Amino acid sequence: MADINNPPLAWAPNSSAARRARGPTKAAHGSLDTYRGHDETCTQLLELFNISQDNQASMSLVGSRPPPNLDTLPSAYSVAAQCFEQVHYEERVSSNFAQGMLKFHHLHLRLTRWGAALGLDTVDPNTDVRSLAASHPMRKVKWSRENVKTATEGLDSIQELFKDFDKRHDRNTRPGVALADLDTKTRARTEVRLCCAMSAIAIQRRASLLSNHGANILLRETKESAVLIENMTGVIDVLIKSFPHLDDAQASLAQHETSKFLQCGVDFDDLSRFRDGGANQDHLLHNALVEELIKQKTGDAKVVWNIHSYNYGIQTSHIAGGTFRWNSPSD
Repeated sequence: MADINNPPLAWAPNSSAARRARGPTKAAHGSLDTYRGHDETCTQLLELFNISQDNQASMSLVGSRPPPNLDTLPSAYSVAAQCFEQVHYEERVSSNFAQGMLKFHHLHLRLTRWGAALGLDTVDPNTDVRSLAASHPMRKVKWSRENVKTATEGLDSIQELFKDFDKRHDRNTRPGVALADLDTKTRARTEVRLCCAMSAIAIQRRASLLSNHGANILLRETKESAVLIENMTGVIDVLIKSFPHLDDAQASLAQHETSKFLQCGVDFDDLSRFRDGGANQDHLLHNALVEELIKQKTGDAKVVWNIHSYNYGIQTSHIAGGTFRWNSPSD
């Protein structure tokens, strides 16, 4: 796997290695050297995708030849995230389907958390990635041909899964209602509240709305819906692993999600329902939620994590400032 943060060095007077050794140079606005004093990401991107050093001095960042896949990553992310927003439901969600609905919106949350950690949440879908300012979070990402390719293919797969599901959709069924319009008297009101919270957070992590987002689809208690959720889980698992060094950034974002959930009135009962619907695929959010809920209840409690067990549970026998043990899924 090629790593642009450790490119092969070819020591020559005009090589990139020699230029880096000499330090930043002055150049006209818009050239690569303009940004070299801040960060070498742009130079490394050009090296990775075999753009010659001789052409770099006169090449403008905006409008220059885009490297394979990298220039399409922002638009692929926006399309994939927007697909989740097209889903409608029957007006009253059955209690049997509530967990499936919870898993679905949890996938949306995981996707956009990954996108935000990568810096895609503030990038216009039509932006040339190399035109971003050096202060943008994307400059800190360890880009390589392989992880860019894997991520782009994963995002495209999400769109294809939705398209395939739409083709199988029974057009004779009622069009359904949006998540926010679901009947609040349904027995699944806890799940609906959690889904609304996850959807609101996820939508904020998409830079802009694309015009060609397609028609709405109806997700309900069918075999096709279950297959969609299962396949989508596998795709997003692979997508998140395409940039493994983003774990810390995603953990920080999960902490932010926790505060949003608490604003929606999430309690221990809500957490238990959410755990059953998505704990196996998202220990980051669970860890953040449990720590915050225990702190809210005790004021100052120590949380001990067991990350090698699938035996979920919370021990509350020492509720007054004691030590709590929470079993979290292994990676």
